[in-house]
Amino acid sequence: MSKQNNTIFVIVGILVVVALLVGPQLGLFVISGGSMTRGVPSTVQPGQKFSVIYSTGVSGQWGASIVDDVSGGCKFPDGSTQIKTVMLSVDGSSKTVQVTAPSSGSCTFSGDYKFGTEAVRNFQDKTITISADIGNGIPPNGNGFPTNGNGNGDGEVNGNGEVPSFSLNQTLFKVGNFDVTILILLISIGGLFIIKIMFSK
Repeated sequence: MSKQNNTIFVIVGILVVVALLVGPQLGLFVISGGSMTRGVPSTVQPGQKFSVIYSTGVSGQWGASIVDDVSGGCKFPDGSTQIKTVMLSVDGSSKTVQVTAPSSGSCTFSGDYKFGTEAVRNFQDKTITISADIGNGIPPNGNGFPTNGNGNGDGEVNGNGEVPSFSLNQTLFKVGNFDVTILILLISIGGLFIIKIMFSK
């Protein structure tokens, strides 16, 4: 009887692992705890175009909507002070939008994002200064980010002052084209442990 239980345990375990590997590819599992950052320079020159970069480390299949506002005279590509856009996993993990700075003053970005059916989450507000004197005379690079001698931006974490958040969707390793995340690994271990307990009684 014990041998039969062990055989059942192995079969069920294999099925669980297969389901976890194939499920995300078929859209059976929903991404949870997804986070996104907005990268902007701290200072730009008057009238200059600069890049706003939205990026995420979420793996698997996902979609996210973004609503971002800017005040102080900065304009998005269509000339407005608000952008509504979407990001899809098939298009990559980042999206770049060109914004035009005013002749003087400062601009403040404030907005939010939403992954699938998850709750809306806010970006950290970010204010940039409009100044002809950037980085103590160091010219900006092609993306509008001041360089500091090593090709980086102004040295902020994630380019927007946000501290990277821990995510269960962080990729640990790959199996073929499939990303094995912390969440999937925990589910696999937990499922196998529960099944073992059930069949050992």
